[in-house]
Amino acid sequence: MSLASINSQIRNTEQSISNLHTQVGLKQDEIDRLNRAIAEIESLQGDYEESRRHWQDVQLSAGTWKGELADKFEAFRDGELAASFRDVSEAEVERVLDELQQAKSLLVAEVDNCQMQIAYKQSSLDRLHADKRQEMKS
Repeated sequence: MSLASINSQIRNTEQSISNLHTQVGLKQDEIDRLNRAIAEIESLQGDYEESRRHWQDVQLSAGTWKGELADKFEAFRDGELAASFRDVSEAEVERVLDELQQAKSLLVAEVDNCQMQIAYKQSSLDRLHADKRQEMKS
C-alpha cells in the first residue's frame, strides 16, 4: 500500500472518529436533558399527589364554616378543582415517564454503539499508523 493511500485512510479514519465523538457528545447532552426532565416530572408528581391529598382532605365542620361561602368552596373543590386534578391522571404521568425512560435507554444504546465504533476505528487507525511506519522504513 502506498504512503499516500495510507495517509488518506488515516485522515478518513480520524475524521470518522471525530464525527463519532461529536455524536456521542450530542447524545450525552440529550440524555442529560432527559434525566433532568424525568427528575422534574417525578418531583412534580410528588407535589401533585401532596396537593391533591391536601385539598381533598380539607374537612370544614359546620361549626367552623357554614353558609353560602362554605357551599361555594365545596362546589369549587368538588367541581373545578377536582376536574383539574383528574385532567392529569397518575397513569398519564407514568406513561410519560415510561416514554422518557425508553427514549433515554435508546440514546444510551446509541452511545454504546458509537463507542464500540470508535474503539474499532481506533484499532484500525493504530494499524494504519503501524503500516505507515513500516512503509516509511522500506
